[in-house]
Amino acid sequence: MTSILDLDDPNKGSVYIPPQDNVQDLEPSTSTPTLRDIPGGQELRLEIFKSIWEKYIHRVNSVLRELYAPVVTSVLSHIYESHTSEQSLPGIPYPELPVISLSAPGGGAQILANILDAFKPARKESRTRGGRIKGKGRMVEPENELKPSVRVAHLHPADCVNLTAAMKAIITGFVDTHPMEDDESDEDDLLPKATKRKPSTSLANYDINMLRAWYLSLEDPLGEKMRLVVVVHNFEQLDSNVMQDVFYICSQYVSVIPLIFLLVTSSPASSSVLYSTYPRSTLSLMCISTVSAPSGPSMIEQILAKLFFSVDYEPEVMIGPATLEFLADFCIRHTSSVDASLDVLQLALMKHFQEPFTVFVKDALLGTKTLGQAAKILQTPESFDFLDSLLTRLWAVHSSPENPFSDLKVDWRSPTVSSLLSCVSLAHTIAQERARNLRLGLSVMRLVTRYMQAQGYRVSGIVDGKDGYGLDIMCNIIRGRYSKDLKYLALMVK
Repeated sequence: MTSILDLDDPNKGSVYIPPQDNVQDLEPSTSTPTLRDIPGGQELRLEIFKSIWEKYIHRVNSVLRELYAPVVTSVLSHIYESHTSEQSLPGIPYPELPVISLSAPGGGAQILANILDAFKPARKESRTRGGRIKGKGRMVEPENELKPSVRVAHLHPADCVNLTAAMKAIITGFVDTHPMEDDESDEDDLLPKATKRKPSTSLANYDINMLRAWYLSLEDPLGEKMRLVVVVHNFEQLDSNVMQDVFYICSQYVSVIPLIFLLVTSSPASSSVLYSTYPRSTLSLMCISTVSAPSGPSMIEQILAKLFFSVDYEPEVMIGPATLEFLADFCIRHTSSVDASLDVLQLALMKHFQEPFTVFVKDALLGTKTLGQAAKILQTPESFDFLDSLLTRLWAVHSSPENPFSDLKVDWRSPTVSSLLSCVSLAHTIAQERARNLRLGLSVMRLVTRYMQAQGYRVSGIVDGKDGYGLDIMCNIIRGRYSKDLKYLALMVK
């Protein structure tokens, strides 16, 4: 047996604790519990879960693009306006290295993906010299002018073990890029193509002169300077001594190589890693621009509000108050990361689809084309437990004071399987209609609240006038605890 002295010994890195004798006598149970499920129910629920989750992710991505649009626009403007005569400060002894510090706690991957997508050419009609569209003879408006082409290289913490590895990652990230001969958006062949480096070159792949020679070999027919953007991922994790040397070397060639550093950090902008880690001698070489992305619990509130409480989107599965309360506590106690919150939401949805009745989330067809085919599935002996539970659930709803099945001619003393499926379809329609009315009523209350706030009234309760709703407010709405706030708002309107 392991003694207590072994556990307290600081010289031992690990301690072996043998299992107890009674543990060896226990054998794993090979029997599986009987579930009230239909044949192939697990596979059907898994397919429904995947389709619903894909729709959720598509909706969340569209919401994130909308929320991150000002941040992406700001970063792109800094990139396109750098290395121009308008941005050059007169009187400085040397050109400064453009550095953009992007503070994105919990959402850097999505913002970075949107920025990189903006670099891809999207227009098939490119302008030529003289400001005309080639083949059309139309003048190009200033706001529609073709942006300077941008090449991107990525720098990760694993690439910065030393200065040689860091410079090699930056230089090869540009030089070894694949040519864009198959770019359909560049039909006029105006964008510069990457050149293939000969193996017999005399310059090392970590020498910045190779990057200089590669850049000078590219001729832009539009006379625009091509931007070379170095995206530094997880900037806090990089060795500061290595990055100081990288910044110094790149600043010496900034007049001939239009380099731009995009530093992606997960720390708030108020505690910038640049100013707290790097000395003034390094900071004096840079022209630093700080961009902050929205984050925190308010970000999660806006995503959930537009996912479950928006009038222009109807979710197939509504979130429950228990999940909202857990998300609120999770964002406060642990992290308000978008990815972590989506993981919690995905786990809650997976737990929801463990219930066999979730095969009726979309419709009552059970993966078939008609109710008759679905009824044949429920008439098999393997589905009797499922059918018995379904009858019990529907009988309880039928016996309630608010009977939603009064319009259906169902003989509840001996109901048929087809009539039960018709009741399920009607219940599904009623639930979707009530959820739709709830979202519509909440949007009307929000508009009224904003109007009353604009008139100088003090309004508190369901809607706070911001872009999202509080997580605790969402819980009260789902639980139906909003009558007090509704009466107060109605009195103000009167």
